[in-house]
Amino acid sequence: MDVLGACGSMVCHSAAMDVNADPAKPSSRIDFSERYLWSLATALKFDDEVVQDLFAKAKNDQVKNPKLKQTLILTLGRLARQCRNQKVL
Repeated sequence: MDVLGACGSMVCHSAAMDVNADPAKPSSRIDFSERYLWSLATALKFDDEVVQDLFAKAKNDQVKNPKLKQTLILTLGRLARQCRNQKVL
């Protein structure tokens, strides 16, 4: 999860979502999701599509676990601060 999050590309994001790290799926492992989000928050570069996907999950209230929801919001805040394209937000 650390490598996938630090990569920040849409390909790595899709791979992380496929291996039980999707915070919107009730069947995903919370520890995988949190680990991915923490790592993504430290990424220096990331694709705009990753931010859009996570923002859609947060906006549509798809994440039910309160701890995971908080981690998602904090990660989005960090990514928004670093986002190159303000139209993404």
